[in-house]
Amino acid sequence: MTQAKILIVEDDYNSFVLCKDLLEKKGHSVLRAKNGKEGLSMVESEKPDLILLDILLPDMNGLAMIKLLKENPEHRNIPIVAVTCLGMPEDRVECLEAGCMEHIAKPIEAGDFVNTIERILEKTKGE
Repeated sequence: MTQAKILIVEDDYNSFVLCKDLLEKKGHSVLRAKNGKEGLSMVESEKPDLILLDILLPDMNGLAMIKLLKENPEHRNIPIVAVTCLGMPEDRVECLEAGCMEHIAKPIEAGDFVNTIERILEKTKGE
């Protein structure tokens, strides 16, 4: 598995650290944006291989961020995974319809989280 540059857009520090630690153990480099505007800016400057996106962000909801990313030809193919406390079936559908490849409900289960991310990275490698 190739190492990936992963941007985590997450305002909650503890959620960020948990995801970061799990991903760094797999050899990935991890960046953090604390809100949607910062996330969009980092996508421009850092060109991540994958975005992990909280939906409930302080300045711009994650669904609005997804919409902006998908409208931009430079960024529309970056895989996005929603990692959110919104765990109802309709929340999952909304995230997938917005353009996420996957929806992971918080609190995350470490093994499932890592396996899901690795599967997505393997699937999207070289696209």
